[in-house]
Formats: sequence, C-alpha cells, structure tokens
Amino acid sequence: MLVERDKISNETQNKKKLLVSSLITTVIVVMLLLSGPAHAVVVSIISGLDGEKIQQGESKTFTVNVTIEDRDQYVPIESMSLNVTGPVSKNWTFDPYSGSIISPTGDSNLTIDVTDAPNASEYGYGYGYGYDRYGYGYNFGYGYGYGYNYGAGGTDITFSYNMTLDTTYLDVGSYTAEVHVNTGKSVKPRFSSTEAIFNVTPYTINLTTNAEGNISQTLNITSPRGNVTLTLQNGTNATYANGTTLEIIMINSTTALSTTESSALPSDNRVIGEIVELGPAGARFNPPIEIRFNYTEPLPSGVSEESLRVKFYNSTTGSWETITDYTQNKTGNYITANISHFSTYTLTGRVSRETSGGGSSSSGGGGASGVSSGEAFDNIERYETRDKYLYAGKEITYLFTTPEISVYEISVISTVNTDWITAKIELLKGTSTLVDTAPSGTVYKNINIWLGTSGFATPEHITDAAIRFRVEKSWLDGAGIERDEISLLRWDGERWVRLPTTILREEEDYICYEAHTTSFSPFAIVANAIGSEPAERTPGEGVVPGEKGVSPTPEKTRKPPSTGKEETPGTPGFELGFTGIAISLAYLLQRKR
Repeated sequence: MLVERDKISNETQNKKKLLVSSLITTVIVVMLLLSGPAHAVVVSIISGLDGEKIQQGESKTFTVNVTIEDRDQYVPIESMSLNVTGPVSKNWTFDPYSGSIISPTGDSNLTIDVTDAPNASEYGYGYGYGYDRYGYGYNFGYGYGYGYNYGAGGTDITFSYNMTLDTTYLDVGSYTAEVHVNTGKSVKPRFSSTEAIFNVTPYTINLTTNAEGNISQTLNITSPRGNVTLTLQNGTNATYANGTTLEIIMINSTTALSTTESSALPSDNRVIGEIVELGPAGARFNPPIEIRFNYTEPLPSGVSEESLRVKFYNSTTGSWETITDYTQNKTGNYITANISHFSTYTLTGRVSRETSGGGSSSSGGGGASGVSSGEAFDNIERYETRDKYLYAGKEITYLFTTPEISVYEISVISTVNTDWITAKIELLKGTSTLVDTAPSGTVYKNINIWLGTSGFATPEHITDAAIRFRVEKSWLDGAGIERDEISLLRWDGERWVRLPTTILREEEDYICYEAHTTSFSPFAIVANAIGSEPAERTPGEGVVPGEKGVSPTPEKTRKPPSTGKEETPGTPGFELGFTGIAISLAYLLQRKR
C-alpha cells in the first residue's frame, strides 16, 4: 500500500515538472514571437511585371513599394536600383526621393514616377538598425537615415513608384527583375525584393491575305530599334514552303550575334548597327520583299562605306551569305536589298587591315579571330577596333587613335601563335550593362575592352597585357584629384577589382597611365576607388573570381549592441514583462509542487 502511494506521488510530481517545463517553454516561445523581428525593410514589386509577356519595343508600367516598418530604426538609404537580368542585363540606379536616374546617365529606357515618399520629419540622425525580410537585423551605427529612432512611436514609412520599362533594347527571352535599397554600408549593402519574372517576345505584325496568300495592301514594318524596315508590296505572295498562308511576321532586334553566328563571320567583317532575326522560319515571298538598313557615320575604324553589304546567316551551311541584289544610298546612309525568305540579317563592313610584319599562324591553338560584345547598343558612344597577329612570347602592340576612348595602346604577350586577333574598345555612355553594380569612386570613363572571341582572352592564352591610357589634366584639376589617385578597375564577373596602375609620363594636356591584366571585360577609369580590392598579382597570374576582394558575409544579429540607451526594437519593456511572467509562473508552480 505504501509502495503504491509513493508511486502515485512520484507520478504526480513528474506531471507537475512536465507542466512547469511546458508552461515555461510556451511562455518563452510566445515572448520571442511577439518581441522578435516581426517587421522589416520590405521591398516589393507589387503588380504589373511578374508573369507578363511584353512585345519587344513596348513599354510596361509596374508598381514598386519600399516600406520601412515601425520596428526598424533609422535606415540609411544611399540610392535605389532596378536590376534586370536575362539575355541582356541592365541596371538602373535612381534617387529614392525624386526618382531621377543617377546611372546610366541619359538613359531613357526607364522612367520613374514617385507616388509616395517620406516627409522631412521622417528623415534624421540617429541610431541605425534594420531587419531584412528573413528577420535578421543589421546594425548600421549612428548616422542619417529614414525611420523613427528606437522603433518607438512611429508608423510605417513608404516609398512608392510607378516604373515604366521600355523593352526596345531588351533582346527576346526571359528576364528577372529585382529592386534594391542601397544603404552604402558594408554590414548590409542592400535590401532586396523578391524576383519578378517576365518575358520579352518578338515584335509581331498580323498579315491580311487572300485565300492564295497574297497580301492585300503595301506594308512598311520597322524594327523595334528603328534601323531596319521591311517593305511588302500589295499583292506579294506570303506563304510557307508547303503553300500554307503566312499570318504573321516577327522581328527580334538583337544586341549581338550568337556565338555560332559570330564565329562564322569572316574575321575582317564588322557588324554595322542593328541585327534582326526575322520569322517565322520557313516563310517565303514572291516577289522578294525589300529590307532596308540605316547606318550612321563615322563607321568603325578601317571600314569603308563601299564595303557595306547586307548578309544573312544560312543555318544549313553554318555560314554567312551576301545579298547581291542591293542598292546603296550614300547621301541618305542606307542600303536596301531584296530577300525572299527569313533568317538572321545584318549589315556588315569589311576592315582594311593594316600590316603587322606578316607571318601566318602556326601551332598552338590560335584561331580566335573576330570579336563580339554583349553590351547594349544604346550604351555605346563610340568604338574602335584593330587587328593583329599574335606570336607566342612576343609583345604585340595595338595602337588606338580615337582620343575620346582614352586608351591609346594595348600591348599583349600571348602564349600561342594566332591568326588575326581583333582588339575592340567601346566607350560607354554610362556603367556597362554587363555588370551588377557601378564602380566606386569618381568615374572618368566607362569602357569595355575585348580581345578575340569569347574564351580567348584568358590567362591560358595571355601571359600579360599592358593597357595604356590618358586622363585629361583639366579633368583632374577641375575635380581636385591628385595624379596618383587614378586607378583602372576591371569587372571580374562578381565585383570590381583595382588593377595595379602606374603613372608613365606627363604630356601637355594629359597624364599617361599603365595597368596590367590577363583578362578583358568591362573596365572603368576612376579616381579614389573606395572599397575596391587591389589585385595582388604579377604579370601572368590573372585575377581569380572570388579569390580576393570578396566582402565578408554581413554579421547577422537579433538585436543591436547596448549603447547605454534603451535601443531594443519594439515596445520598450515588452520582453522584460514577459520574462517576469515566465519566472513568476515557474516559481508558483514549483511552490505548489
């Protein structure tokens, strides 16, 4: 009997212990849920873009909201940006208050209408702390920002925008869009929205034909980018090879040739202006229709106006064919040609090559002639190309004569003998569309430098390349920049890397510099490149993406460190109250036990 009583007593005590433990756990969980980071800096693409199909050349308006919720403290906002990645990548940085585009300058492909922004009382100096959408908090320290200090007594602060994206210079394909709030602080450089995915489809025209497939009226169809026009005369028979009537015409203006198309283009040919992919495939026209290519002068270096020709890519033979039935108008700067089927068409010009000591290629994997660029056409202000043979172990120098591009020489030491290798420099209107972020510091010039086709200009083929460039003294003096504060930055696919840059000499109007690399990509000539890691290398080593200069992972915290003030986000005393309740319950239950 006594054993039975002790057994019941033990069971009762165990149940009480379990009850106490469960109650304490429940209270703590509730306390954490209520006092934890339930709010954040929320960036969202609300409507109008995700899942949309937009014809190339059309504009699409969508809504973006940025909310600094009431538990966030002063959040520093340096700028905001829209990043669009896909077949062509673009990044716009804009002022969060006015909506004006900061970079690329002069870009009209994105317009921003501010529909809501904080007032002056919601911007000030104080302790900076903000949460991301995953609930992690980031300590920005004291400074200027948007929000209510200590997260007490305020309401949500909202930035709202109607953004209109012009797809004229986006190639056909799938794109991902993200909006970023850029803090300018290394601990948390930006808060980002979730992705919005949309598709750009070919510009499409519906045809009106009779039963036999004859067009009922004359049509003039201009490509989305405006430099190519198709003319179909009234009565033209438009069918497929099997006699089925053609119902639509599709035009895709592309930024660059595909890798296959580019490698098939003769090395002394240059693409002049717009490239168009015409469809549907298999369409046939009788009589032939007219295609017109407009071009602008000056033409690329070494290309004569007399050498311009319309070509199409023959996917069956894998080669480019020249349209022989054409007319050129040098006064109006255009060429018209007659075509009877659809394919990829472009206008090309032939380079009159300069001699470089002769010699033919031999041994060792050359064959990387020609050059292609993925840069957005409307971001290229001008460019210059040069052709040279490269010889293993010998320094070969490309000379450039266009003053505006700043680079005047590139000296290359190759590991292999090659055929003609093209070097191309593109002077850009703003930050390259091929990079994720703008370079730091004060930018003098944004340029792309390419050598050969994709995959050639790597440390495997290039022992060293010296890039020599000039900077105007008037620009340096006007900006108060010292001669030794200039650096050449190179985008390595993930970040901007500062190349070792030295002063070569001083000319009457310029300071001449030299930097070394083994790879080619977007570059920027900048002063005071803040935060860019120096490339610790010697000629021939190259820069390995991700090896140096990677920013450390931001330290994630649940609350800011103590500064001697009541800085805990949320309602002051909330956590303390729940902690007291938890301790009291535990004490009372223990006493009853």
